[in-house]
Amino acid sequence: MTGKINLRTVVRTCMFLGICLLYNFTAQASDKLAGKVLETMNSSGYTYVKISCDGKDQWVAVPQMLIHKGDEAEFTPGVEMGRYSSPTLGRSFENIIFSGGVKSLKRMVGAGRDSSSVNDEKLTLTKLAGSDSRNIAEIYSQKDALKGKKVVVQGKVVKLSKYSGLVWVRIIDGTGSRKRGNHKLVVTCKETTAKKGDIVKVSGVVHVEKSFGALIYEVIVEDAQVTVEAG
Repeated sequence: MTGKINLRTVVRTCMFLGICLLYNFTAQASDKLAGKVLETMNSSGYTYVKISCDGKDQWVAVPQMLIHKGDEAEFTPGVEMGRYSSPTLGRSFENIIFSGGVKSLKRMVGAGRDSSSVNDEKLTLTKLAGSDSRNIAEIYSQKDALKGKKVVVQGKVVKLSKYSGLVWVRIIDGTGSRKRGNHKLVVTCKETTAKKGDIVKVSGVVHVEKSFGALIYEVIVEDAQVTVEAG
């Protein structure tokens, strides 16, 4: 052998195999383990996930993975460990289920993260006049009140794509923050002459936590008119 055996990895693997064997021989079937992710933390090769499951909070431990607050996740049935103390995290869980992993996952777009290649450019756009006018940060902060209502917003196009018969336009206006994920707005329309880099006026309807395939958009403006502003 040319490599060294990592004792910690061996212990973790044996522990997880033991949990899987215990589950295979247990007579009690686990209920569906699914819900909205409320909190996550990683330690020693595991990801600890708190979900809202059937109206109550439930902690689930899985082999380390990428999962975020706001995602919708369903986990494979696991073993209920009851009260469990994690020495690496330095905390105890009143009730935790060890699962083999995720069965299905829907990502929340927005919600405190952004993996796009948008430059951190300095951009300041004046909010348009009118009672329906908002900037991007305001649309996020007022999303519950604006749900199903028309808004007008001005922004710079940072990305365009076509999918499912629609044009998907992503805009920024200098408000919000990348850390929060409320600095960029996704807009869908049937057609537009806009190109990347254009300043546009968007008029459309706000939808909240809208699912498209494996993604959930925290905020999206649909049925929009996207027109290029004169330079």
